[in-house]
Amino acid sequence: MDQVPRRIEAISRRLHGESVVSICRSLAVSRRWFYYWLSRYTPGEPTWAQDRSRAPHHQRRKLAAGLEQLVCQVRRRLLKRKYAQRGAVAIQWELRQLGAEPLPETWTINRIIRRHHLRPEDKLPRPARPAYPALEAKTPGLVQQLDLVGPRYLSGGVRFYGFHLIDAASNAVALEIVLSKQEECLCQALLQAWRRLGLPRLRQLDNELSFRGSNRYPRSFGLLIRLCLALGVEVRFIPEGEPWRNGIVEHFNDTYDKSFLRSQYFRSLGHLQRELGRFERFHNEHHRYAKLGQRPPNAVHKANPRRALPEHLALAWVPKSWKDGKVSFTRLTDARGSVRFFTERFLVDPLLVHEYVVGTISIKDNRLRFYHQHRCVKDTNYKVSKQQLLSHM
Repeated sequence: MDQVPRRIEAISRRLHGESVVSICRSLAVSRRWFYYWLSRYTPGEPTWAQDRSRAPHHQRRKLAAGLEQLVCQVRRRLLKRKYAQRGAVAIQWELRQLGAEPLPETWTINRIIRRHHLRPEDKLPRPARPAYPALEAKTPGLVQQLDLVGPRYLSGGVRFYGFHLIDAASNAVALEIVLSKQEECLCQALLQAWRRLGLPRLRQLDNELSFRGSNRYPRSFGLLIRLCLALGVEVRFIPEGEPWRNGIVEHFNDTYDKSFLRSQYFRSLGHLQRELGRFERFHNEHHRYAKLGQRPPNAVHKANPRRALPEHLALAWVPKSWKDGKVSFTRLTDARGSVRFFTERFLVDPLLVHEYVVGTISIKDNRLRFYHQHRCVKDTNYKVSKQQLLSHM
């Protein structure tokens, strides 16, 4: 039923003595609705049952077109004036000096600025960010990210570290528990993780001292780097102070912390290790990622061939000769165009200021080459202390 005839019928039936309850039931309306239209009923006025305009009775004072144009002119003039203030208060002051009437409020001036698109000119151009040489992991087995989380503690004061290795393409993880940062412990954990995850072509990690070796002997690489070189894995260190460059494993660390470590009570170190294995398998089989098309990591990781770790490989294994392995590092140059790797500083190029460069150390020919946007900008000698390395093995 149309609204106007129903309103007229409701009031007419009431005028003929029918009860309000009966009218409301038959017309399926509320008592509030009925009494509203009863109050609107006016004998002799044929339009009482029609809808009224909902526009406000009092219109806001509309600014004269000439005054609005004057606001825009003042704004443009202030934008061109060096060192001048350009906001609504400054515009209002200028209008007062010009004798403008009525003087608009500051919020009215701001609305005019937005309406005429006069805001973007206020913003200073953002300086271009230096291009970061990110590694592309198109298929599993190319790039792995490594991070050490901790120390964390169990009841009784038992201290441990989380050793997290993740494939950058598939997000498949291999998780270990280490009790110290000693090189031998980290390398044993790395071998165990590689047995499950496979060997990568390149491993990316942060600048943790246990990963690097010694600050006293910066050119004698630590055991972790030497193990990677022996197995044909290139090592790349991310920039110092920029952990987000290891973003995939850092994001997983948050999942590990919330979904595993803080979600339950661990009675002992053995209990922690058993549950960690279950968590790793559950993550790889069931956690789904948008970049994988909502598939779990193993569905992608196991579908691609992987480089397997040689069977029965022990940490005591030492290659007789050095291969053409590589150790790389990404750094942001300082105001002089130089970078630091370990405890040494290298001048790359005075013209490359605040730019990301990649330094690559070639073990075979003892050279350090710096690359900027895939172009070699410096080639210098870098003598690796191989004799000392073999004595450490």
